[in-house]
Amino acid sequence: GGASASADFNIKLTAIIYNEHNPSAIINDRIVRIGDTLNNQKVVDITKQYVILKGNLGQYKLNLGNTEGQLYDIKKNN
Repeated sequence: GGASASADFNIKLTAIIYNEHNPSAIINDRIVRIGDTLNNQKVVDITKQYVILKGNLGQYKLNLGNTEGQLYDIKKNN
């Protein structure tokens, strides 16, 4: 026990380098692309405004300009 249900990682979206064919984003000072994994979260989508990560808790949306991401549309896969 002892583990809280809240996200135990700190992810900061710094910038999005949007390119129709190969979009990338800068997260925690690292360049990531769709399919990359960061802190056990897989990058599933990059748009001009936000990045979507997918992990154990469900999908996680990082908006540009937010220092904290927010969980959204969580579906438990049981």
